[in-house]
This record gives sequence, C-alpha cells and structure tokens, in this order.
Amino acid sequence: MVKNFKVLMGAMLVTCLTLSPNRAALAAENNNAEGLKILTYEIPQEAKSYAYEIAPTLLSNVVDNQKLYDVTIDRFEDLTLGEPYTIANFKDNAADKEVFYFPVLENDQVKLILSVTKSSGEWDATLGEDIAEELNDIDSSKEYILYYDDGTTYAETEDGKTELFTDTLMKEKDTAVAENMSFEEKVEKCEEKNGEDLAVSEPAKEELADDEIGEQAIEKSNNYEGMVIDDFNTDSALLAKKKVKLPHADVGAFAPNPFSVFNETTKLLNTDECLVNQQDSNGQERGMCWAATVASIVRYMRGNNTLTAQEVCDFMGIDYDLGATIEEMQDALSKYGLSFKIKYHHSTWNEITQNIPNKKPIGIAAYSNLGGHAVTLIGYSEKDKKTITLWNSGNQKVQTSTFKSDSADVTFIYGSAKWYWDSSLY
Repeated sequence: MVKNFKVLMGAMLVTCLTLSPNRAALAAENNNAEGLKILTYEIPQEAKSYAYEIAPTLLSNVVDNQKLYDVTIDRFEDLTLGEPYTIANFKDNAADKEVFYFPVLENDQVKLILSVTKSSGEWDATLGEDIAEELNDIDSSKEYILYYDDGTTYAETEDGKTELFTDTLMKEKDTAVAENMSFEEKVEKCEEKNGEDLAVSEPAKEELADDEIGEQAIEKSNNYEGMVIDDFNTDSALLAKKKVKLPHADVGAFAPNPFSVFNETTKLLNTDECLVNQQDSNGQERGMCWAATVASIVRYMRGNNTLTAQEVCDFMGIDYDLGATIEEMQDALSKYGLSFKIKYHHSTWNEITQNIPNKKPIGIAAYSNLGGHAVTLIGYSEKDKKTITLWNSGNQKVQTSTFKSDSADVTFIYGSAKWYWDSSLY
C-alpha cells in the first residue's frame, strides 16, 4: 500500500509506489502515435519555452546510453518534441495542472517523455521512457482523455478505457472516484477546473524542427575518449568488520571499468547487473523500493550481482509491503558492510560530486501526494546545466532530472506525480 510519509519517532517511512505497465492490453500493432489526439489543459507558454530549452541537455545524457534508458533511437538528429499534454487527477485539484508532458519523437514514434513542472519558483524537468511505448500502442484513430484514478493511469475514449500504468498496491487499497463517471462527465469536470474547453494535443505532431532538439543533444553529449578509470583499493580493515559475507563478482565498483562515463563534466556509474527491481520471487510488484535501493547499492559497492529486494526484506525482517524508514535503510546497508550517513534534506551538489567519483551511489527518500518512494542516484552531469541520473525500481527505468541549486527543491516526475527529494543516504 502506498501511504503518505509518516513521522515515526523522527523517522520518515518510505512505503513505495509500484507501477506496472499493462502492455498486454494494448494494440501493439500500431507502434506509433500518428493521429493520436489527447484532450488536455492549456499548456503555459513558459512551460513550452523551458521544455525546448532543457530538452537537448537531458537528451544528451541518453546519447550512447540507450541500453541504460531502455530506449532504441536510430538517429538522434531526427529527434523532436511533439505537442504536450496533461494527465487529469480527479482527487487532487492541483496535481494535474502542475506537470506538463512533452513526447520526444523520432518520426511518428514516441521514444521518451519529457516532463516539466515548477518548484521553488523555477522550472524542473525529468526525462525517461515513462509511458512512451503505451502511447505508441493505443488506437491512434481516437480522441482520449488521460487521467489518474485508483492507482492507475488511464487512457479513455467514448468507447472505453485502457490502463497504461498501474500501481498494484494502490489498486488494491485505493478508492476510485471516477469509476462511475462517463467519458463526457470526466471531460466536463476537467473543463470546469480548466475554466474553458480542453485543448486537443497531437503528441506525434512536431513542435520544432528536428535539428532544434536532436542535433543539439548530440553536440552536448559526452566524449568517451580519454576516460579516466581509477583502481579500486579495498580497505582490509573495513573488510574485517563486515557483518555479511558476499560473493565478489566483476560488477559495479569491482568491474574493470567501474564507470560508464568519467570525464570532466559527467560521471556515471557502471551499473550493469547492479540495478534491482522491487518484484518478489513470483514476479509480483511489492512495496520494496527501499530494499531495491539498498540491494542496488550493495550490488555496486560489494560486487554482488545476485542480491534481491526480497532478500533484503527477509534479512531485515520487514514485510514486503510495509516499507521502511531511512534509518532502517541505513541499518540494512551497515549490516551489508557499508557505511552511509543520513541527511534529512536532499544532497548538495558538492555531496553528489563527491560520492559518485568515489564509486558510492546515493539513496534517495522522496515524497508526493501519492506517498513515499525510494530511488537511487547513479550519476550526474554539469555540462551547461546540472542534471542527475536516477534508477527507479518502481517502473524499472533510469531517468534523468534537473538539479537547480542546493537551496531549491529537487524533484522528479514518476507515476503521474511530482516527487520531492526529502532525505539522503550518502
């Protein structure tokens, strides 16, 4: 179950959001979004201007890292932004008008989703695969409204609705508020909130010429030549104090190359075989995001390529759907032989740029109107703007987000919600 953060003797409880794609129910033969129409709130021009400005920077992190981001792009120079859309939320009167979604197109296919929002008075952005594949697969001859209800993001037409993403725990516990509303009633409710008729967005319709986005991303991308690789020196005294013995494999910090990228502006950990999902041994999504973050960090830093989130829960004696505090996450890492400090705030840029070059991921506890969630920071870049790279066990995707400053909120978009970085393990 996804709960709000709760204060437990000063500790924040991370209970996790678990999203699962319902791709089996989609019309996979489409494979592009040509002709697709989405009814949407008005998109502020300021949001559009920021999206056009930030897109090349975030896309440059994907260049030559397509496997990590789970996307296949034939020609980056052909990428462009499609028309933006919003996702309605009938429970929260503010949430659905503060995040704007821009499809990243290669020809008529949606490859990635660029989400922009405002926090601390400034714009933020997140780039990831998100529901790109689902938008390509739904019947593009119809006009949809997208909305979040009872743990699910839906695409609905006059003829029925399709589940795009589902939070399996929220689906069991949450109460639907739009279930008995017709398509027309949903549209009318959104128009009342909007104060005017909804606009029609065509996600596959190009907003800018190709070279406005794709070619700039290539120009900003990293040069892998001259990569600096450090030797990993193990502290024998620390090894002697380890409470759990783990097999050391050539993964993570023990790999011949512990970094995927290591240059003047960008550091990205080589996380092959290190990123852990939050499924149990039966393949069911559970509330184990905190344990997935712990397991991902242990895999990288201890050379263990088999540890699972379920095993972490079993080891700590915590129910799979109960969640954990950041103090319990710290305790788990300690019992696996790793020393992490807690900060009840997001990490500073200096802390990020100290941890990652020293082969140390950062555990993140975040909150939103949906509850608590944990993700893992595995890289950063400071080319023209500061960005961070996150592993999200909830949708099993890597995403890249902006980092404005040490004093401003740090956010990322996931599951139709804006998440605030609340606490850190570093």
